[in-house]
Amino acid sequence: MLGFTLAVSASALSSAKDVYSKRLASMVGSSLSTFASFAYPLPLYLALLAILSLMGVPVFSVSEGFWRYAVARAITDTGAEWCKMKALAFGDLSVVTSFFAVYPVLLLIFSPLLTGDALEPRTPLATAIIVVGTLVILYRPRGDAPTSWKAIALSLLAAVFFSLNTALDRATVQQGHPVYAAFIMTIMSAMFVSVALRKGATAELVRYKNLFATRGVLEVLFMTTKLSALTFLSAPMVVGISRLSTVLNVLSGHFIFGEKHLGRRLLGAALVCGGVVYLVLGE
Repeated sequence: MLGFTLAVSASALSSAKDVYSKRLASMVGSSLSTFASFAYPLPLYLALLAILSLMGVPVFSVSEGFWRYAVARAITDTGAEWCKMKALAFGDLSVVTSFFAVYPVLLLIFSPLLTGDALEPRTPLATAIIVVGTLVILYRPRGDAPTSWKAIALSLLAAVFFSLNTALDRATVQQGHPVYAAFIMTIMSAMFVSVALRKGATAELVRYKNLFATRGVLEVLFMTTKLSALTFLSAPMVVGISRLSTVLNVLSGHFIFGEKHLGRRLLGAALVCGGVVYLVLGE
């Protein structure tokens, strides 16, 4: 029950984080926003690690494979977050995050190619449901603004990175404490993105510090909750539950950003979520 509660909480926190990222997409560049998403949570992680250490929790004790998984995860997370920020700058929150939702399917489709495991028998039907849901979201009545194919392409690329992240998250928390794992992966990702920052980045980091800081708090809560859930539940189960954020993002897109076609996009998001849940949670 605790694992399920943590996974549902992570889904809500993910949606809240996406709302802040969408707001920032019109204010700052994608590289700066990605860097800030990694940099601002770091002081909070340090505070959490200090508190846990004082309480006697062995947060710094890791197994031999921890660093290998942490580095690999930081690399894929850097790619995922950059593509996500870029996609949000080009497209609607509800459309972009609906394409993020297909990453569990990518993980289960790619897995047989990478590991030799048998293809899940539910994959064809689940994929069909998800494709139908995506087409419902993509449909544009005559006279509407055209679809941003850049946003879609970047969203799908982010989904590929996120599919790798999930497996690496699970592997990393099996080698070390969730909070320490989150801190190490975040600081590495910040270092990777920092090389892409342009002149004047410091001034913008200060200018939008309140938005960055709020999103940083949400990021810490999301990551620690998600990684903690992965210590109780399998990665596919956590992923399936987390797709609730797709519906939450469609609602946020409508009520916060004024995105149109709420009913149709909710139907599409529900189909996407239903396909993913059927695939990863079905018997």
